Amino acid sequence: MHFEVNLILSHDFDRWHQLVFPSEINRHGLYNGLNLAGMDAGRLLLAAHKSPGLTIPAFLASERVAWKAVVPATDKFVLAKLYPWMIRGDAAGTKAWEISFTSSGLPLRLEPRREAVSQPAITSVTPSKFPLSYVTKGYVSGTGKNPTLTTSGLNFLRLVSGEFQAP
Repeated sequence: MHFEVNLILSHDFDRWHQLVFPSEINRHGLYNGLNLAGMDAGRLLLAAHKSPGLTIPAFLASERVAWKAVVPATDKFVLAKLYPWMIRGDAAGTKAWEISFTSSGLPLRLEPRREAVSQPAITSVTPSKFPLSYVTKGYVSGTGKNPTLTTSGLNFLRLVSGEFQAP
């Protein structure tokens, strides 16, 4: 049996895929694994067994934040529309979103920002004794004091934000 519990990252995935992987065919459309952020299904099932009324939002609220990034607010940003329970604070007048991620890239929280940003950027990382690239799915490199988005991380955040150019 194969079992996953995922969140969709973008409704415009095919266009992003064409930009990032122009020579590859997207055989799975919107449900391509690159467009799905998975949670630890085993831990979810164990937690639900202990607390039968457990909800996905409650489970994700207990997950550990590994890194945060800010992205421009665009009309293609679907996380706030699909998962409004992630929003922390008043979203009126939002010009950017700060997103908290697990080490696997699963979004946990969305914090509205009134200051606009022109492109995705890392805002913080949780200190680790391991290289940042190991604990951020390769999206962040550098050190805890000087984290840097990798090309993969920038592409990932562009997918999430919807802030990318057409071919």
